[in-house]
Amino acid sequence: MSLRIWVTIYIWISQLEILLGRFLEDKELVEWDLVCSKKWLPVIVLTAFNASGLFGQCACLLIAKKFGKRVLFFSALLMQSASGVATAFSPNFICFAIFRCLAGLAIHGVLIAPTTLAHELNGWKFHSRVSLLCSAARSIGMVLLAGIVLFVGDWSNLALASSIPFLAFFLYSWVFPESPKWLLSTGRYEETGRLLRNIATTNGRGLSPDYVVNLKRRFRVELALQEDKERDTGGHTLCDLLSTVNMRKKIILLIFISSFSSTACLGLTYYSVFMPSEISIQLCFSLCAAAEIVALIFATMALQCMGRRCSTFLFGALSGMVCLLQAFSTPYIGK
Repeated sequence: MSLRIWVTIYIWISQLEILLGRFLEDKELVEWDLVCSKKWLPVIVLTAFNASGLFGQCACLLIAKKFGKRVLFFSALLMQSASGVATAFSPNFICFAIFRCLAGLAIHGVLIAPTTLAHELNGWKFHSRVSLLCSAARSIGMVLLAGIVLFVGDWSNLALASSIPFLAFFLYSWVFPESPKWLLSTGRYEETGRLLRNIATTNGRGLSPDYVVNLKRRFRVELALQEDKERDTGGHTLCDLLSTVNMRKKIILLIFISSFSSTACLGLTYYSVFMPSEISIQLCFSLCAAAEIVALIFATMALQCMGRRCSTFLFGALSGMVCLLQAFSTPYIGK
């Protein structure tokens, strides 16, 4: 339970860094004269921030495979905190853009490590609950961001408010667990045994004295079988995902659904600040985030009742119709 709480709190705070860029735009326009022919530069920085996250995600996966999730988490945490503080003291727009891209490189590291570790330690029976918890944490973080903006005001103070709290998580480094799967894959069986015994003791369960020995033996057998299979087949690459007609169809559909769903979600979230001028930006943004929490509850219920395929079709069709209705609805008053 302790790990879930820390993961939740951390993801709440980390969303402040993800969504920071949108609230910096107006102040930037005044300080750095980003108007007229330069008005597209803030949009480019936001795009570069999200694009750097793509490259950062690939790098994070390599680091996690080589050094483990614990090293990944705290190295990305340090990079994000440092770049966030540096953003607050940016002397010009170029430095600001560079620091934002550095933050984008690290953001997935601080999200991937605790989230995947929470899934791994809680087991497959609790995956839906853990996913709901992590997704709800993102939405709650967005609501908190709107409230923090009301108090800090200036964008440089907001950058500090969304970066300095990260330093408190370094105090948690001595109890932050490593991935048991990574420990097994690197042959660190004794550390795996200590970690699993600690988990069992915390949950009021016991492990047999020869549990680690049996685990070590079983893992070595599975590893040998996997190596023999890879030796016979020549290993696997990304091209294998497109090797057959059935695989190509499924992969293309999944990429299409994931890409456009993420684009629509991100676009609607950022567009929420362009609601009628009578409503404050912070209120619009917080209402949009609160709506996500309600949607998560319905999505979790649908997953348990209908499964992933029907749920994806149902919510995809519903969201598409709502977006079309919104596009043809009465223009915003503030437009």
